[in-house]
Amino acid sequence: MECAFPKWDQSGDKSPHSKEGPSCMGYWTNKVVMITGASSGIGKGVALELAARGARIGLLARREDLLKELVVE
Repeated sequence: MECAFPKWDQSGDKSPHSKEGPSCMGYWTNKVVMITGASSGIGKGVALELAARGARIGLLARREDLLKELVVE
């Protein structure tokens, strides 16, 4: 699977956001992440992506019904 986080620059930076950096090598495993606006849009996308990478996710949103649907996903 290709890393979903684009490289910030082409200088060989090994930040968590580079394709060769920690985001693609288990960086998010067991990290705790709180996401606001998690019921839809970018917040939902980030929640799904980081959960797939092993992060422990705390979800915050105004729309409880949509948040419950996300938890099932």
